[in-house]
Amino acid sequence: MVKIITYQDDKVWVASKQLAKLSGNKNDWTVVITYYNLSKGKRVKMFLLDKEGNYFRVIANTDEDNTVLLRDGKVKLIPHSEAKSYRKFFEMSEVDTPLVKLPLAESIKGDNYIYYNE
Repeated sequence: MVKIITYQDDKVWVASKQLAKLSGNKNDWTVVITYYNLSKGKRVKMFLLDKEGNYFRVIANTDEDNTVLLRDGKVKLIPHSEAKSYRKFFEMSEVDTPLVKLPLAESIKGDNYIYYNE
């Protein structure tokens, strides 16, 4: 029998959604993925499609109210309000994936780095 893995099976994802809701950001997926990556989640990835039709991996929101995007190994910062307006896509791995430490120019919850799943 094949077991189908869902987002609800990822306890870190469920907790991240709850934290976003409790902080008044229930439907802000950039906040959810920020909490997820801060908690070192290993399965869920989030992407956005910008107005030029480019896909970016969403990593987190910074303390300076920007959103960290990643594409081809390069970091791009855009205003959080702009990131919220773009279409989002999610990908879930059936297994835990390795974490990568990403150094940043802007802080996230006081640290100038964040871990995200590869």
